[in-house]
Amino acid sequence: ARDRALAKMALGQAIGAWIAWQATQGMLTGTGPEDKTKRINMQNLGWSRNAVRVGAELYGYGRGFDPLGIVVGAIVDFVEMGSQLPHDSPWWQRWGVEFPLIATQAIGRQVINKTYMQGLADFMDAIKAPDERSRKLAMSFARSLIPTLVRDVAKMIDPETKHITSVLEAMKAGVPGWSKTVAPNQNHITGEIIYYPPGWGPDILSPITVTILKDDPVLQQIVEHEIGVAPPGDYLGGRRVAAVLLREPTPQDGVFMDGWTRKRLIDIATQDIKDGSGRTLHEHLGNIVRTWESLPPDDQPSSRMRESQFRQAYDKYYDQAEVRLLDERKDLKAALDKKKAERIIEKLPPGRQREAEETVKELGITLGR
Repeated sequence: ARDRALAKMALGQAIGAWIAWQATQGMLTGTGPEDKTKRINMQNLGWSRNAVRVGAELYGYGRGFDPLGIVVGAIVDFVEMGSQLPHDSPWWQRWGVEFPLIATQAIGRQVINKTYMQGLADFMDAIKAPDERSRKLAMSFARSLIPTLVRDVAKMIDPETKHITSVLEAMKAGVPGWSKTVAPNQNHITGEIIYYPPGWGPDILSPITVTILKDDPVLQQIVEHEIGVAPPGDYLGGRRVAAVLLREPTPQDGVFMDGWTRKRLIDIATQDIKDGSGRTLHEHLGNIVRTWESLPPDDQPSSRMRESQFRQAYDKYYDQAEVRLLDERKDLKAALDKKKAERIIEKLPPGRQREAEETVKELGITLGR
């Protein structure tokens, strides 16, 4: 019995070491980075969380393979987080503090990212940051009102992932037919619609999803050098407002864009706006990459320089797209003008605010004060 127990321990350690080795070689993925922009950019390239890589294809193991999937994912997450630890820390700190801590975090990330734990995770986030995370909690509750089978049928009929901006849209996205009224998610660099990954076999029955890594030099550069080009948010000209507003509205709040307005912004930025040579955003960035590739090895730009050039081009296209969108949507432009006027008045001394308000009203701008 003792020999059998030792043999089981040795076998388990060998399997764990093999999983860790495969993770270091990029053949297994975990939950991925916590930074939302990095994760979105990786997904745009074709990356998928909790998956096995076979060539350019990624086969998901995170759905329907628990508890084995949790064990494998925790080992992969441990390896990924361990690779980010400082290399100059003393051995006692590494083995006595850092490794046990990231081991606990790795297990926690796998458990909390499971579908059946998502509601609890959102609730805990909302307690820690109610003004920022209440939207996510409200969306999660709305989605839970639609039975899983109905949501699966809706995905099969309408496989576009949805950009949800309200509680009602969270429900609509899970109902067959109704989901068509919710705007789709898009790649903010190419403008392509983002679809749910197909299953390995019948989508509604298969626990294995399949994604394919794209051979796209632009998207590869963004991921490889961690270039922080984030997709546009739901608010123009200010900060995001929580779904459940726990404070008074302020002039610093942005102007809300619904999903279809945001889609129009992305379409303009990625398809309609062209540079002097007639190139779209993706084509323009591709030209920058080809310029880098033509340089000798010693003259290759740093990651910081690459990010600076990409962000400069990205911001230029989206700034022009916003101007064109506001030309199309006079209501949005009026709302932004109102916010700008409120911010200017807020900075004035109290004695001059009333006079400024009257002047602004004479210009036809109605203030929310």
